[in-house]
Amino acid sequence: MKAQENVPIDSESLEEFFHQRGVNMRYLGKVFKGLEDFPKQSENMNIHLIQMMGEYKHIRVLLERDVYLRSAKHVVNKIIKEERGDSDLHLS
Repeated sequence: MKAQENVPIDSESLEEFFHQRGVNMRYLGKVFKGLEDFPKQSENMNIHLIQMMGEYKHIRVLLERDVYLRSAKHVVNKIIKEERGDSDLHLS
């Protein structure tokens, strides 16, 4: 089971997984889209590939959640910056 030792299980391990491979977190959406399309329907799928699709389900959920949370963080930060004016009161 060496192949499954480094499988990300949370946002922190997902970020570490990406950075160890030199991939920037801004590509989360592209990776998610790639998993969505894997395997291609035109490929001759055998039982092994179908089993692999099931193994990627938790990764898809993790990627989707991380994309959503990172997007929400940017929106909230923008709102805070607009509302604070000259004061840093709300930043803490």
